[in-house]
Amino acid sequence: MTSFREISPADDDKMVIVLAIDRHDGLVDLLRSFYQAGVLTLLITDRDINLPPDVCDSRTTVSADKFVETVKDLVTPIFNNGMINLDFNDQSITLRNTSKFVVCTADARGGDSRIADAVASFPGKIPDRKHVERMLWSITHNRKLNPPLAIKEIAPITEFIKSLPETIDIVWGVLIDDSLPGDTVRLSIIVAGKEL
Repeated sequence: MTSFREISPADDDKMVIVLAIDRHDGLVDLLRSFYQAGVLTLLITDRDINLPPDVCDSRTTVSADKFVETVKDLVTPIFNNGMINLDFNDQSITLRNTSKFVVCTADARGGDSRIADAVASFPGKIPDRKHVERMLWSITHNRKLNPPLAIKEIAPITEFIKSLPETIDIVWGVLIDDSLPGDTVRLSIIVAGKEL
C-alpha cells in the first residue's frame, strides 16, 4: 500500500511490524502513532531510510525478498511453545527502544555438531559486538528430533556468549516446531542495539 493514513493503533495492539520499500508519505506519522501509543513498533526496510529518532522502537534493513523470512523469524519465537518458552515480553525486552536490530538464522543437520555448525555461521552476520545491547536466542527443533538434542551440544552457544561483552542482556528459549525436518535444529538470534 502507498497510503498509511487509515491505519491507527487499537487499544489491544502490542506489536506492529511495518514493511517499507521506500519512505512513503505518511510513514513517519504511522510509525509515530503506534510508537507513542506504547505499541512495540518495528520497521523493516530494503534500504536505509532517514527517520527521526522518536518514531519506532527498532528497525532493520534487509533485501525486499527477505521481508517475509524476517517477519517469520520475529514472530515464531512468540507463537511456538517449547521446553523453555519465549513470549511477547521477551521480544519486547529485546527490541524496545534499541534503534536497530538484526536477525540471524541457521538450520543445522547431523549429530553432535549441529549447534556448533549453526553458531559458526553467525560471526560475520552479527554487527560489531561492542554495540550489541540485547540478544534473543531460540533453539527450535521437531518434537521427534533424531538424534535428540543433548545438553553437551549447547556448549558452543555458551562459548559464543562468553566471548561477548558482559553488558549484553541475553534471553533464550528452546522451542518446538514439528514442521522442521526430524534431523534439523534451527538456531535464531535477534541482535539489538542503539549503535548497530
